[in-house]
Parts: sequence; structure tokens; C-alpha cells
Amino acid sequence: MNLRKEVCWVISNITAGNAKQLDAAIKADLFQALVKVCLFDKDAVAREAAWALSNATTSDQPNVLQFLVHVGVVGALGKQLGCSQVRTLAVCLEGIENILAMGDKVMEMKDMQENPWIKVVEEAHVLDKLEQIQSNMNIPEKLQDKAAELVRKYFEGEEVEVDDDEVIEGQPQREGGSERFNGDDGNFGDADDGGFSFGWNNEDNGGGDQDRWFE
Repeated sequence: MNLRKEVCWVISNITAGNAKQLDAAIKADLFQALVKVCLFDKDAVAREAAWALSNATTSDQPNVLQFLVHVGVVGALGKQLGCSQVRTLAVCLEGIENILAMGDKVMEMKDMQENPWIKVVEEAHVLDKLEQIQSNMNIPEKLQDKAAELVRKYFEGEEVEVDDDEVIEGQPQREGGSERFNGDDGNFGDADDGGFSFGWNNEDNGGGDQDRWFE
């Protein structure tokens, strides 16, 4: 398992690279393999694969994003939206957002009536997971807000409001907008203590002090 995890980490640095590196990864069929790992491998390995897939969604080339959608990246990232690690969850949300944003650009370029990848996201049950995230008090507030933003922007949904005075069995209540679900396992913790941010160099993700590169 450790070897597969390290291989995924190496690939994640490649998929965060330039157009030439992405093209090489596509020609080597790495993305099909990463999708399978993300869907079916052990959690720690699957999380690394999710990083590699999400990194690739930062490409500004529509054909690259079209390819990623075609090989099942939406469903793979969608599965990891159920991950309990804050950084992995945030990265998967970012990947979904990148795909939907590029879908809007494709819609404009091709004069289409709607974003061509909205249906893909819905069929992969990603919308269901976004709605669950935005109302889950176990999850850092910034992540909830990001999920709510995606639902509103791309699916014409409404933000789910949670009553802070309502006690939900098995879930911690907010204290000043942060969660007190702390621990040393990298899972949901205080959003203001480094538990979450969009766009970072990875410090942990369960794997050490390896750098992540984002454009």
C-alpha cells in the first residue's frame, strides 16, 4: 500500500505540471488508473489519487478537462467528498469546481444552452454530496460554504441553513464558527487552526511534509 501511495504522490506532482507533462500523463493512461485507485483502493491510497486528479483540473485547456470528465474523474472525486480529512475534501471540492467552471466556458464557446457537465455531476451523485456537506455540522464552516456556493451557482439551489441552537445528536456544536472535533489524525478540526484552506502547499494529507504544487 505504501508503494502505491508514493506512486500516486509522484504522479500528483506531474499532473500539477505544465501542458506537456499533462499530455504525457494522458498518453500513458495514468488518469484511468488513478480513477480506479480513487474508487476502489485503500483510503490512504485513494486520497493520494484524488490529489493527483484534482491537480489536473487546474488545466486551462478545455480538451484536457473534457478528457478528465470522459474517463470518470467526476465520479472519482465525488466519492472522496465523503472523506473525513479536511484537506482531501477541500481538494476534491476544488476539483469539482474547476470542472464546472470550465464547463461554463465550453458552454459559451460552443453557444450551448447549458453547462455540458452539469448532468455528469448530477448522475455521479455529486450534487447529493454537496448538499450533505453544506448542512453537515461536523465539517468546517468554510467547506460548508464552498459546497453551498457550488450548489447555488451551478444547480440553482438554496443554501441550507442550520440552526446553531439546534442540538444534533452525534454532532458537535459550533463555538465561534469553528468545530471542536480536534485530533491528531488529520480529520475534521478547528477551521481556524490550519484545518482548512483553499489553495495551499500540502503539509500533511496523512503522508508527511511533501509539497503540493497548485497553479
